Amino acid sequence: MSSKLITIMSMAILCGLCYACQEAIVKTDTSVATYDQPSSNSSTGSQTYMSGTLPEEVLTGSFLKDSTGIYQSIYSSQNYGTFYQIFCKAKFTKEQSSGKELLDSLYFRLINYKGQMDLGFAKSAVEKDLVDYDSTTQIVGVKLAVRGMSNYHTLQYKLPESVKVYKDQFNRINVHRILMPLNPTVSSHALGSIFDSEFYYRSGLEPPVKKKLVAGQHGFPKDSLGGFKMSDLLSMDFVSIYGDGGNCYSSTINVQ
Repeated sequence: MSSKLITIMSMAILCGLCYACQEAIVKTDTSVATYDQPSSNSSTGSQTYMSGTLPEEVLTGSFLKDSTGIYQSIYSSQNYGTFYQIFCKAKFTKEQSSGKELLDSLYFRLINYKGQMDLGFAKSAVEKDLVDYDSTTQIVGVKLAVRGMSNYHTLQYKLPESVKVYKDQFNRINVHRILMPLNPTVSSHALGSIFDSEFYYRSGLEPPVKKKLVAGQHGFPKDSLGGFKMSDLLSMDFVSIYGDGGNCYSSTINVQ
């Protein structure tokens, strides 16, 4: 592993269910890559198959800001064995003083695909700094709290007057997902009879044991809702945002 470094960002889902990657940077040692001889046919084109490590590449998804009437994918991951995606659409209004278009609201929708447990937005965890903006980097930072067994699958966020995002200065969205424990009221290994397998481990008659927190979970340093700094999200570059194993918690989307 010392010869290659793979940094996977955004929706790189290493879950066995779906390899959905909208933004990835792969840095590898290209000396070990092998290429089959291309097959060529003047009528059908040619194909070249590659194996081993690949040269540095950027695979990116896009958010079309003029497509205001549709939800567009900005994030996906897997928790509790369920693969899910979060979609977003934007609403712009015209500023009276300048006549320029301003970002008024963001609408988020969470869709559950494969898996036994539904996930949704964590209503009690929504705080005032859900969305922020940096005019220097022209990045909109979005912090979304997700909880298993939640029935809240749609969320509207109207930007405060203090956050002004002009349409022509809106170039990227950085998303940070924070997974909340199943039980929203008490520190518990279960919600009713549903065991919280993301935050606890169990084995037979042994009492449940808390797992070591990983990035993207509530309570992890800087990532808990009380301690996460939005300024970090507004300054992250492509290499800084990544997924940790099967728990992909951040994404970065180019806005066009």
